[in-house]
Amino acid sequence: MIRLLSLTRAARLVGEHRTELQKKVQSGEMESFDGKVTVESLLACYPTAQIEDSAEFKRVSQIKDKAFGKRVFERAMPEPEVLAARITELSKSLTNNQVQLKKLNEFVAGLWDRFSEIENQSSTDTRMALEELKLWVMQEVALATEPGFVNPLAIKNKILSVMAAQVTLQPSQQDFLVEGGDTLLEAAMRAGISVSYGCSGGNCGLCKAKVLSGKVKKTRNHEFPLTEADRNQGYV
Repeated sequence: MIRLLSLTRAARLVGEHRTELQKKVQSGEMESFDGKVTVESLLACYPTAQIEDSAEFKRVSQIKDKAFGKRVFERAMPEPEVLAARITELSKSLTNNQVQLKKLNEFVAGLWDRFSEIENQSSTDTRMALEELKLWVMQEVALATEPGFVNPLAIKNKILSVMAAQVTLQPSQQDFLVEGGDTLLEAAMRAGISVSYGCSGGNCGLCKAKVLSGKVKKTRNHEFPLTEADRNQGYV
């Protein structure tokens, strides 16, 4: 995890004026990110600085670590409305599956009746062939509806579909989860996936991507650079 320090705090830790650090940043001697410098780049310029032994630095690090853990815990569950929407979708899917299963059972029952009718009007050889066919159908139906069969991967995928949406990037096949109200960009970056972006706020359009399958839930206004043609083609 990259440790970042504000210029003011960094200057205090190494005993320099803030302007001196700014000069090093401007000259490229010291790396900066959003006005902050890394501990590593600070130590590279001031190798004798006792940063790691600083009680203040340790105290701030502990506070940040606790805050990070709290944020992780808070992100473990999506927002209530998102969770409710996903549960509703799963309920509809379950209802559809139950209807389809009922129709399948009716089809199998009707097929069995047809077998019986044909058997009563057939020769011995045909009846033997029908018996083999009935045995095969029984075995296939038993395999498809075997009670007690548990597929742990299927269960895991069902849980994840409720907790978080899964996204797969093409053609790289990289995948990541989108939790709560995160944008696709935020979730990808949190997963450590390198994607092209500029402003990170939906104003420049560099992170524009085409949705190949599935749906994207809009969590905030961030499609300002998209044209109507882009939207019609599935870009977000």
